[in-house]
Amino acid sequence: MLARSLAFALCVLSGAAVAGPALAQSDVRIAVGTVTSTQTCQYFREYEGSSASVFASEYRRYWGYAARNRESATVSSWRSWVWRDCQTNFENLRHSLSAALASTGRLAVGGGGYRLDVTISNVSETPPEQSRPVRGDTAYHTSWGTASVNLSYTVHDRTGTAVDGGNIRKQIEMGRTLNTENIRLRTMEPGEAVYDLLQQEAADSVARAVVFDIDPITVTAVDGPRIEVNYGGPLLSLGDILLVEKSEGIGAIRYRVTSAGANRSVAEVDGDNDIYAINPGNLASFVEADSDASNGRRYERVRLP
Repeated sequence: MLARSLAFALCVLSGAAVAGPALAQSDVRIAVGTVTSTQTCQYFREYEGSSASVFASEYRRYWGYAARNRESATVSSWRSWVWRDCQTNFENLRHSLSAALASTGRLAVGGGGYRLDVTISNVSETPPEQSRPVRGDTAYHTSWGTASVNLSYTVHDRTGTAVDGGNIRKQIEMGRTLNTENIRLRTMEPGEAVYDLLQQEAADSVARAVVFDIDPITVTAVDGPRIEVNYGGPLLSLGDILLVEKSEGIGAIRYRVTSAGANRSVAEVDGDNDIYAINPGNLASFVEADSDASNGRRYERVRLP
């Protein structure tokens, strides 16, 4: 729907992409609207009070009388309350999203066009990695801890109508252990670094989803097992996986990016697949590194007679 509503802008963008790095950014504008996030809260119980004692002997001595007894009075006052300490998750995501969208070079970030709204939920982590004893020359044990976040985004046009959207789940590794009979290896990222990295990964994923919906990844040239596509860094980088649709038949061919320039990237077919149906103009989809599709089958299954 979004691609159809931007038909004119796509033509301008495609023409600019072929002509060179100078793109007509002003033709498509998008602003980061509301960013709704969850809160992580901790609860503490606080106490406050005082206690005072007065002895009769001290009172009389003060007024010049001799104390004959030691009567006393004690007064105390105590109270308690529950205090909640909350932190808004990814409160800087708006700035990260604006920077990620602007870095694509395919659209302008600002008012007067489309609006991007994002909702963040379910920020969670798995238990930390555990080091366990290993016995035997060929035995080993590995474990890892991850942090993940779910995001949903919606793109609205000038009238407020939702024209595009989707759900994204990002997951990154916080630490890992590898134990063998002779080696003990453990790597960890500090909590602040994990938090910042997860936020940046989430912003980049949303930016890719929005931009690729507006102006899809397209094959611009074919040279044997290699293809050239109309995107480069920072949206595409070395090692990224693309699924290129066939011109004939059913299915898509996996390609892996081998070099990424400013506005062009070169990818090579992943495996020994038949690429006769891959031609300039074919569309491609991006596979996130933490997606199950990144570990999918490289070859089509061939049934034996």
